[in-house]
Amino acid sequence: MSSKNQFRTAWSGEMWLAQPKHEIFPLLCPVREFEWVPGWQCDIIFLASGLAEQDGIFTTEDPQFGTDVWVISAYQPNDHIQFIRTNRVRVIRYDIHLTEENAGSRLIWKQTLTALNPEGENFLKGQDPQAFTQMIQRLQDWLQAFLAQ
Repeated sequence: MSSKNQFRTAWSGEMWLAQPKHEIFPLLCPVREFEWVPGWQCDIIFLASGLAEQDGIFTTEDPQFGTDVWVISAYQPNDHIQFIRTNRVRVIRYDIHLTEENAGSRLIWKQTLTALNPEGENFLKGQDPQAFTQMIQRLQDWLQAFLAQ
């Protein structure tokens, strides 16, 4: 057995939406994202209920590294959802916590990236935390637009 700690980095961001968390949380679902994320594509592997749930599995395609497998590793309705996303070079954990605040909801997003090999380490070292901040802003904009309909 060999043991080695690979390269890891983590970033977090926040968004605030005017709706209560029980209206937002159901949208954090690979099936529901077709409704509000432009260009969203995934293949459902297992969702017994047909929507996001504990231990649900789906895949997406990464243009650089091929298929990403996603597992819903934590699911507490209206409060917390966690996704583990992996491919051949890295693992990403997305933690999303929702709280009600100021007649709306605050979402705290944390992304933890871990390299699986030297190629993954090079990829992670080339990532820009500003790109994560921009991703959170885009998601907030899309959610706001969808929820305003």
